[in-house]
Amino acid sequence: MKPLLLTTIAAVLLVGCETTQPSFTVEPAEPVAKKPTQQSSLATTYSRPAFEPMSLEQYKAAYPNLPGLACGMEKFFDTYINVFGVTIAAMPKTPVPEIIHAAKVYAQLID
Repeated sequence: MKPLLLTTIAAVLLVGCETTQPSFTVEPAEPVAKKPTQQSSLATTYSRPAFEPMSLEQYKAAYPNLPGLACGMEKFFDTYINVFGVTIAAMPKTPVPEIIHAAKVYAQLID
């Protein structure tokens, strides 16, 4: 009796779960490719750095709108280079070629 009952239940489940047609239709999705967006006006563009070492006075005159130049950093640094809006400052006995090299490496990192 048990085998007959199990066979009947299995047959009902197999026949009842079988479908000949899908119960829903699949519609194609929109393409995933990104559409071109407009350039944001929030990004600031900077010209190519000159890698010109300057004193603090020259640097303040060349870049008057940079914040943080009046914080007493002249006590520690005497040579400055601007790389894409970022100040590269060097201590007094740092050779100029090393300062320029550090500024160029930094420019490559953030470009």
